[in-house]
Amino acid sequence: ELTGNSRWFRTIINEVKIVKTKSNDTIGILNCFDDSGEIKVVLFKETYEKEKFKLNKGVGALINGFYKIDAKGISFIANSLELLKEN
Repeated sequence: ELTGNSRWFRTIINEVKIVKTKSNDTIGILNCFDDSGEIKVVLFKETYEKEKFKLNKGVGALINGFYKIDAKGISFIANSLELLKEN
């Protein structure tokens, strides 16, 4: 179940996994964290192809998308991703 409207959140990318789906699409799965804890962020085919060059461990990011709640827990389905600039 997808919840609510599209929203933004700030996070740090802790791990990047590239996965091939049964239909042979490439998607990205990010393990991210912030002060409130960890969350899995999923970038489906179109979003992954658009954002894949930004995906690096340890990078701060601003991610737009929807929360998804299912039997596996809470994850975030990303629509877009912007890197946060270091000061």
